[in-house]
Amino acid sequence: MPPSPTKTLKDAMSSPVREILTVQGQIIRDEAIKTVKVAQKDTKIRALTLEENGQTMELTLWRELSEQDLKIGQYIEVTHCLVSEWLRKKSLNSTRNTTIKAVQPKDMVVTGYVEALSMTDTHCEMCVKEDDIYKDFIVDLDMVRAQVQRYVEEAGTFNLQQLENMIVDKLLFPVKLVINGTTVISFELL
Repeated sequence: MPPSPTKTLKDAMSSPVREILTVQGQIIRDEAIKTVKVAQKDTKIRALTLEENGQTMELTLWRELSEQDLKIGQYIEVTHCLVSEWLRKKSLNSTRNTTIKAVQPKDMVVTGYVEALSMTDTHCEMCVKEDDIYKDFIVDLDMVRAQVQRYVEEAGTFNLQQLENMIVDKLLFPVKLVINGTTVISFELL
């Protein structure tokens, strides 16, 4: 079987119905296996929701694929799935050629504005608005302190409260984060 074209979930949402493609994403919802009637035969199905870079899409696994060992939080690649539409909502369905395998999440770049934050002794939780979508991240406090020191040298000597107060005073500042799965691997003030 030739490979199906790989698309992001965002591109899959705008793909025509009946297109066959490959997608990747993190499982964020997993429904129990249920049985439906197809041509008078009991057929097992299982609905998953995949998320990739803020875009979500439902994936229905049919027959033996519904019993595959998959868990919430897992990153998977699903080949040869069919774009479908039901009640004006696009989704994906497995086909007889579909394969599913665990994959490493891709690095994702998020560029936006910090709208809110909270600090602890080890990390900074921040809400970043990118393209009118709010996303929450946990950034290692040392990464934040290092970036602030680029602009305010004495920030290295600030206690936690002083650092947080200084940053909060500057809210709505631009940042760039590189994310792998749920881990922030790079943080930069723009």
